[in-house]
Amino acid sequence: MLTEDNGAVSGKAKVDANVAFVPGPCFPAPPDTFAMGSVPVSGTANSIAFTGAFSNAGTGPNVVNTYAYVFAGSLSGDEVVGTLRVSRTITNSAGPNTPPATGSVTHNVTLR
Repeated sequence: MLTEDNGAVSGKAKVDANVAFVPGPCFPAPPDTFAMGSVPVSGTANSIAFTGAFSNAGTGPNVVNTYAYVFAGSLSGDEVVGTLRVSRTITNSAGPNTPPATGSVTHNVTLR
């Protein structure tokens, strides 16, 4: 829910996601889910933003999935339009010579 007061926009956002990946060159990645509690939304009617991050256990010992998301948008009438970028980084602390695997996707969104 958002409120606008004297040009300033504030409120809370909640992000829940189901993530599916095309198998990569190393191994097939199973689907994953993540949910963020409410995070603060701030800005003006022309520039609304929120960010957040979440980590969960990966598919094996010492594997961690870290998600980060960034929303940028604006009010358009009674809707909020913008983009949501979700990034995922997979790390394995047991593999010191294993670089993290990373990827991201950007979605155009309309919130009504």
